[in-house]
Amino acid sequence: MVERSNKIKYISFDLDETLVDTRGFEDEFWHEIIPRTYSKKHKIPLEKAKKLTKKAYKEVGKDRIEYFMPHYWFKRFKIDEDWITLAKKVQFKIKAFPHVKETLRKLSKRYDLVIVTHSIRKSTELKLKRTELKKFFLKIFSVIDDFKIIKRNESIYLLMLKKLKINPNELIHVGNDYKYDYLIPRKIGIRAIVIDRNKKRKGKDIIHDLRKIESIL
Repeated sequence: MVERSNKIKYISFDLDETLVDTRGFEDEFWHEIIPRTYSKKHKIPLEKAKKLTKKAYKEVGKDRIEYFMPHYWFKRFKIDEDWITLAKKVQFKIKAFPHVKETLRKLSKRYDLVIVTHSIRKSTELKLKRTELKKFFLKIFSVIDDFKIIKRNESIYLLMLKKLKINPNELIHVGNDYKYDYLIPRKIGIRAIVIDRNKKRKGKDIIHDLRKIESIL
């Protein structure tokens, strides 16, 4: 069992759906922007382009690192435009969840804050710039770019601890996924907190509003 500790130095945060609402952005980019650009490039109907790109995503699958890399898909689909330029056209769909800024501002005065995310670095930078959150974080870890890992397991947290040069009891992790952001880090002695905005879970380490984090640290 992971106990509370007064030795906490760092708090790590998942990014997507923990601090930043990216669902609209991701859906628009992968399922509208890319097919539309593919359709225009290869002069085929949009609906056909959507079917072809969806089929290709499925063929590669989430077990391959390429699945998460826009530049891989642009090369595969023979799209010669810059993916980040196209992504910026729908960046207005990226939004920080309520109370995130004020909470991070308070926490950053007491702890060093870090991001650990499956988003590639360029995408992460775009999201943090759009939401003006980058200034609160000492380190940003892209699991794919920095650790070359796809599967969300203990190795991610062990590598982060090594990079930060700290012990498990000196870190708290905060995320929205009960398995990957809570159960897995706890296996190696990291205290974890789950933010469940849908209020489906209850417990001493479950919060429904990010502002509540201060009361349980």
